[in-house]
Amino acid sequence: MASAADESHAAEHFSTVDYAVFSLMLAVSLGIGVWTAYRSRGKESTQEYLLGSGAMTPCPVALSLLGGIISAISVLGNPTEVYLYGSQIGVTLLGVVLGSIVTHQLTLPLFYNLRLVSISQYLELRFKSRAVRLLGTICQLIAMLIYMGGCLYAPSLALSTVTGLSVLGSIVLLGLVCTFYISVGGVKAVVYTDVMQTLLMFGGVLVVVIICCQEIGLVNVWTIADQGSRIEFFNMNTSPFVRHTFWSTTVLGFYFTLSVIGIHQPSYQRFASIGNLVMAQRLVISFAVGVWLLWGLFYFSGLVAYAAFRDCDPLASGRIQKPDQVIPYLVMQKLGHLTGVPGVFVAAVYGGVLSSLSSYCNSMACLLWEDFLKDIPYFSRMSDASATRVLKLISVVMGLSGICAGMLAGNLGNIFHISSSISGAVKGPILGVFLAGMCTPWVNTKGAVLGFLVAFCYNIWVVVGKFLRGGGHPTHLPLSVDSCPENLLHHVNNSIVAFISNITATPSTNITIDLTTDFTTMAPDTNRNQSPIGGPGIVVEVDETFFIKRKFEKGRPLSQVWVLGGIERVSKKLFIVPLVEPISARRDKETLIPLIKKYIRPGSIINTDGWSAYGSLHDLGYSHKVVNHSMEFVDKVDPSNHTQSIERLWRDLKEWSKRPGIRPSEDVITGDETWVYEYNPDTKALSSQSEGRTVYDVSYCYFGITGIIMTLIISNLISLCTGPLSPNAVDKRLTFISCGRLHQWLWRTCCGSHKVNYVYEADHVTTMTVLPRTKSHHNGSHP
Repeated sequence: MASAADESHAAEHFSTVDYAVFSLMLAVSLGIGVWTAYRSRGKESTQEYLLGSGAMTPCPVALSLLGGIISAISVLGNPTEVYLYGSQIGVTLLGVVLGSIVTHQLTLPLFYNLRLVSISQYLELRFKSRAVRLLGTICQLIAMLIYMGGCLYAPSLALSTVTGLSVLGSIVLLGLVCTFYISVGGVKAVVYTDVMQTLLMFGGVLVVVIICCQEIGLVNVWTIADQGSRIEFFNMNTSPFVRHTFWSTTVLGFYFTLSVIGIHQPSYQRFASIGNLVMAQRLVISFAVGVWLLWGLFYFSGLVAYAAFRDCDPLASGRIQKPDQVIPYLVMQKLGHLTGVPGVFVAAVYGGVLSSLSSYCNSMACLLWEDFLKDIPYFSRMSDASATRVLKLISVVMGLSGICAGMLAGNLGNIFHISSSISGAVKGPILGVFLAGMCTPWVNTKGAVLGFLVAFCYNIWVVVGKFLRGGGHPTHLPLSVDSCPENLLHHVNNSIVAFISNITATPSTNITIDLTTDFTTMAPDTNRNQSPIGGPGIVVEVDETFFIKRKFEKGRPLSQVWVLGGIERVSKKLFIVPLVEPISARRDKETLIPLIKKYIRPGSIINTDGWSAYGSLHDLGYSHKVVNHSMEFVDKVDPSNHTQSIERLWRDLKEWSKRPGIRPSEDVITGDETWVYEYNPDTKALSSQSEGRTVYDVSYCYFGITGIIMTLIISNLISLCTGPLSPNAVDKRLTFISCGRLHQWLWRTCCGSHKVNYVYEADHVTTMTVLPRTKSHHNGSHP
């Protein structure tokens, strides 16, 4: 945990000027909402409120499109990803290019030419089913609400120790500010505030990177990152179980782009607010360029943070609680002395929160009005002004729902893992339904619905299984704390002791003290598939405990065993060694030290409770910290010195063993084999790395695209079995041109019919139209 001293130190550096900068950003956001509402007085309408009457200028819309997608999760999460796992994630930018091409050439022209307001209207037009349309709307609402919760909670948690503002207070403050300006100003307020917030987001991070590079050196940043194994772009491994490879990150970038601008309500509203298709397509190009600039900057800031903390990692040393606090901690520790800089950075992060939150709230209001309320007789008889007031009320409700989602997100554990997994599970299958309608004109309603249901159930099953198995805690690259002040003092004390001991033993000998350690003498365990845990700079807590197994949890013991365990504090990777008789009665140096050498890599920082058998760990290439449990459980001088993680593991395992049915503690602990496990303290889930690879172990990068592919395959199979649609049954404006031609050729070839004409359902499309195009008809505009 972060020490109280650290938190106090951060709070002291967040000065009055910093608070003034942060408050100014919030005040400007509120002012833009009021100004927009004032300018729109007397001409309010649903089109004005939701789409800006389709006549907004491209430049602010382009920045709004970028700011609505690139949230504070990107500002904090992308650098952390590079800091812990390396730069391979940067290859997602190649996938962004591919996804932008598909959007530019295929999905955007199709949606834009239909003159839709809610993209779910497409599903009703294509499959002639209102139920399918509502299904699409519900999935979009759930995915956006989950994202809003993570978007509010995660940055609030990461910045709580920087600003002194509580997580709850931050969530409520941002939620209320956003709710106010979107409810009074509509989409124009969202767009114009997004412009300010996007520029601030880019400028704030850029200032931090430039100042840090001036201190460290631009070339040195890259060199240090390369030495720390953080530079990697061409991992060509084709295994789907490897977390990040060239292929998996490219797929992730493609899915991300398709899901956030290709088929996404907030992005479509930005496109629809432009007067013609050509300008809307240019927004896609500007988005791709903006993502390359912003994400490239965020990824590089992760390398800068690693270079700054290469020898004293704040996470491994206990100075911060969560990985996502690395960048805020960097700002406070390295730039806190520069008045106003922390305030600019915090304003940038919160600007990212507001830009995404406002876009999603406005779009959720649009979906609820267009797909649920508008056709109800009571609402359909309303005047345009009354309908706009209803939309404002819905926007308020959506903003308050986002606040509730942010509060709830704090109880879900690893918010990034949970929010992205659940959103992908819900959104992937519904994107598959959209693409099935566009790419496969022969797919019927039954096929689309059954394809969605199967893919949805499969995704939810995998998400729940992965969560219960603790799959959200991948092992990160090594971190070091060798140069942390408390660690340097520890090395100096040990060196003095060693020096005095050597003088006492051999007073006539010349003494040379070498503080470096040879970490190459330990080979990994060759008898098993898994590797030892720990490594240079990684904190491993070690302890022994005694397990007793009783029949029905009462009566005489059926089995008794001592076990030795170790757990990495950050990744929760661990090992458990049963001490089988007769050595279980001896927890001495001769018994425990060989096991520690076998299952913990040299260079690790080992925390123990002071058991005498561990006294020689310093001589074996380990950094050893001791906390005396007879006096305290957490060292008051060095709060990172504790064994709370391993103690919690023992407690959870002993409670787990008392549950009915399968008893993991009995299977794991009383056997005569040793395994390495992944432990999730949030769910108390323990998964063995020695198990065969399963669907739960597939990289998260493939998660969203799996839902799309599964929906496409199953919907096609069901449609072929139940009777595919003929070309005459599908309006050609609802499918891609090349796919429509393929459909026509297949129908003639398989059915022998040479008279095939596409039907134009002009009347039906017109009844669905809400947005009239009033701009000129040239350059791709529409009447």
